[in-house]
Amino acid sequence: MIKKLLPVFLIVLAACGGLFGGDVLRQKSAAEPAAAGDDAHAAAQPDGTAEDAEGQVDVTGGHGGAKHGAAEKKASSYLRFPSQFFVPVMHGDRLDGMIILSLTVEMPAEEEETVFRQEFRLRDAFLRTLLIHANTGGFDGNYTIEPRMRRLREALLKTALDHSDGVVTDVLIEDIARQDSA
Repeated sequence: MIKKLLPVFLIVLAACGGLFGGDVLRQKSAAEPAAAGDDAHAAAQPDGTAEDAEGQVDVTGGHGGAKHGAAEKKASSYLRFPSQFFVPVMHGDRLDGMIILSLTVEMPAEEEETVFRQEFRLRDAFLRTLLIHANTGGFDGNYTIEPRMRRLREALLKTALDHSDGVVTDVLIEDIARQDSA
């Protein structure tokens, strides 16, 4: 009986150890930025400061000057499209694969509501841009090389600027993958 229960007990013990180790590492990684300096400490304060995607902290607090005379950095907001973009890759009449992307747009925090209201219009415009990119060979071969990705980012940003009245400041490609047809 003990020989049958010992493997189950060891599996449960290993799972508990893994959960505990993950929790300790998560707490340790969350504590490191707080110890890194004043900027990270300011991000943890509920005084209206904001942190951008790069971990940079806006410490101006809306009162005009940043630390050490650095340029004032405005807080950004992000709209992550809730569903992925699926773009067929065609060659002639044959479906060769599917590109799957996750996109997020960056905008000034004060313009967040404006862009959120235009989410569906932006999604439609992005899909049209992605289809044009696919039909012109943008996803053929090694589509992740920098010149091709730069061209895609520029096309997506131009589309976002055109359809958001210049409010969007950047388009972030979070995930990109190609699934070839069998």
